[in-house]
Amino acid sequence: MAPMVLAVVTSMSSAIRLSSSSSYDPSQALHFAHFATAAYCDAPVIAEWNCSACRAVDLAFAATPITNASLGTQAYVGSGKGYIVVSFRGSHNLQNWIDNLEFSSREPFPQCESCEVHSGFYKAWLSLRVGVFAELRRRQALDKHARLYVIGHSLGAALAVLCVADLNTRANSTAYPVEAVYTYGQPRVGNPDFAGFYTKGSRVTWRLTHHRDPVPHLPPEVLGFRHCGTEVFYNHNSSHYTVCNGRGEDPACADQFDVGALSVPDHLKYMMPPLDHNIAQCS
Repeated sequence: MAPMVLAVVTSMSSAIRLSSSSSYDPSQALHFAHFATAAYCDAPVIAEWNCSACRAVDLAFAATPITNASLGTQAYVGSGKGYIVVSFRGSHNLQNWIDNLEFSSREPFPQCESCEVHSGFYKAWLSLRVGVFAELRRRQALDKHARLYVIGHSLGAALAVLCVADLNTRANSTAYPVEAVYTYGQPRVGNPDFAGFYTKGSRVTWRLTHHRDPVPHLPPEVLGFRHCGTEVFYNHNSSHYTVCNGRGEDPACADQFDVGALSVPDHLKYMMPPLDHNIAQCS
């Protein structure tokens, strides 16, 4: 999948005040959207932190990519002054991935009794889990007071949710307190019990959706899946947003659209006005 298309930010973006306020802050959502875009770059580019999305946020940020060649999954863990970001890459083959989401199986999520999650998402998360947690431990040892943010777009958004849910366990929650989660075009990850388990904790989760993006509608609710996190719904040109009811499924937000009215291009544009499609995000 090509990187999602994001808005131009000002040169002051690297100085943005990071927080987990209970009030939605679109400037902070835009800031973290660039971190989500950077996850689509090749691992050497991420390691050098030298891409257009990278330069838009924090030139002093240092990142370590984590990849799994057999599954084609990728994430990075990086840090700036006083904060750490874990960001997950989405799928490279969007249309095939969307088609496969129509037929989804669930499996138990071992950290929570009666919780079930999407089998493919969970396998993808496990392919990165050891590397992500190892790098997270290393960076937190360097700054024990750093705020932790977890980010992802598309498939990467699902992996971000599973990462945070994993950190919800008693063994990890004290060591890895999550300040906030920002996801963009997130699919449904697990069953209602998983959604309930995910909401435990003091962090804030903002789940951004864009107009007729089909991915937030998948996997279907009729297969036993339910959203988690507070949805923030953006209209077609992103001139207006709605902070939704916080219960995961809000008929006034993305759920207002029937499946037949959805549009794949809306999945690739978040936090508009967009950059031009021809601008290489990783150059």
